[in-house]
Amino acid sequence: MKLKSCLIAAALFCAALLPAADEKAPAYPEDAYKACYELFETIDMKTMHESSMKQMLQIQLRGLPPQFKDIRAIFEDFFKKHMNFDDMRKEYAEIYLKYYTKEDIQGLNNFYKSELGKKFIAKQTELMKDSAKMAQTRVMKHAPELKAKVDVKIKEIQQQMQKQQQNLALPAK
Repeated sequence: MKLKSCLIAAALFCAALLPAADEKAPAYPEDAYKACYELFETIDMKTMHESSMKQMLQIQLRGLPPQFKDIRAIFEDFFKKHMNFDDMRKEYAEIYLKYYTKEDIQGLNNFYKSELGKKFIAKQTELMKDSAKMAQTRVMKHAPELKAKVDVKIKEIQQQMQKQQQNLALPAK
């Protein structure tokens, strides 16, 4: 059952990453795309993307037993084929251009090329790790409260299901 849940969650996760078929991004001027691509080079977005995809894949397949390594390989191949940065670069640019003007992108690029910008990029991994650790610590600190609330809700659901089963078992009058 846990395996089935893991596979369903992984499939839904992958589906959520794919754009809807009827979504069409607006076209932007070519120089705006070029500004985004330059920014992506400056911040080494390809490496960040690949690292992020690898982490997402690991999270999705974390509970998968070793004997299902073929399923793991299917997901890895899928991610390589459909979630690679080079194929998604234009879509990333369109996301950036939805929120920033070309001039904003150029300003960001200038910042990230500065010493402070380089330091900011260099420290992102540590900042994210420390932030994740802090968040995990807070969740763990309050886990008993969460567990108690979930246990109460599960008990309520089980009672509702028992009542429904009892009502179905009653003979019709």
